[in-house]
Amino acid sequence: MSAKQKLGAAAGAVLVLIAAWWLVGRWTASDLELELQSDEPVAVRLALTEDQEGREPGLQALAQAIYYPEDNRVLLYFVNTDARYEADDDALAAMSPSGADQFSRYTDVSSQHYLHITRTNTVRLLNLLEGLTIFLDEPIEFKDEGFRYPNGLRFFPGEQLVEYMLGRTEIQPGREHLTGIDRVLRIESTLLNLFWDRGELAEILEDTNMALAAAGLFESDLTPEEIVSLFSVINADPELQMSVIEMPLEQAIANGTPVLVVKEQRARTVYIEYRDDVRTGVIDTDSFPVEVLNGTDVPRMAARMKSFLQDRALLVLNADNYRFKPLERSYIIERSGDTFRAQHFREMTGLEEKRVMFRRLPIDVDATLLIGRDFDTRQLSP
Repeated sequence: MSAKQKLGAAAGAVLVLIAAWWLVGRWTASDLELELQSDEPVAVRLALTEDQEGREPGLQALAQAIYYPEDNRVLLYFVNTDARYEADDDALAAMSPSGADQFSRYTDVSSQHYLHITRTNTVRLLNLLEGLTIFLDEPIEFKDEGFRYPNGLRFFPGEQLVEYMLGRTEIQPGREHLTGIDRVLRIESTLLNLFWDRGELAEILEDTNMALAAAGLFESDLTPEEIVSLFSVINADPELQMSVIEMPLEQAIANGTPVLVVKEQRARTVYIEYRDDVRTGVIDTDSFPVEVLNGTDVPRMAARMKSFLQDRALLVLNADNYRFKPLERSYIIERSGDTFRAQHFREMTGLEEKRVMFRRLPIDVDATLLIGRDFDTRQLSP
């Protein structure tokens, strides 16, 4: 056999081995791994349930998480569990997670898997992850709860973080049915902050035993090993982006009492608009509305930043003073629920990743820049 024939035979053998390795991997991979390797969306039902005596019964939070491998995105589509579907008499909070999961009617994607967790296990999970540091740009108070929440940079251990997510604020009499609206936004904000910090969380979970212990806190159709694999996919790609949206609601009257009802046709439209924006690239736009607030004693800092940002295609709707002065550190507060906007705004302003926080609010701006004493104009991107 000539040298050329030997080289060809060796190359052929290598190709056969590669093909055999790939086929064996396909035959031995779990169903979840095969789903994640495909180009089709993978949907998981997320639910948080109450398990503490003396607290509200039932379903506290519900969302469908959809992973789009072709778009490198994760969507969390939330529904307010205080609301009810148009054809039902009971709020979602009174249903089981599976019974309340009607997302496929709006997303055309059924939840192939589920991850359910109780309030107590959520506290344990967050403590395993060593809590979370977030920035509150406004103080917040809850009725009948154990902690206080002044504005500023705050470290929340598990119990306090869960209370922050699920606590209900005081509201005018007769409008009690609205207390869950901001609660959904705080849950979304917390998950966005955890996702943004996933690199640090991955380091904590490098301990296999700790990772499996965290996964074991969920009730799921997936094994703890599969749950770890699922979150490893999310942690492995720094370019993966996350969005959150929630089903629109309307007020109705039931037995003389105001209630919230899911606007079902609009709920489907909201999802379709999101998918269209992702497919056309509109969601990754470099131009979006922001505000700038000056937390220093240096005059006209907000006005100068407004000019800089507008020269770079951002629409600055508000440039004013921050009402809590002095602010030692600068922060970006992302409002729209999309990590791409946070990343783009951070790169433009030169702030560190740890200075980006998420606080969902239904206002006209997608992000707020809070200028602190540490802000240096030399860090701005050219």
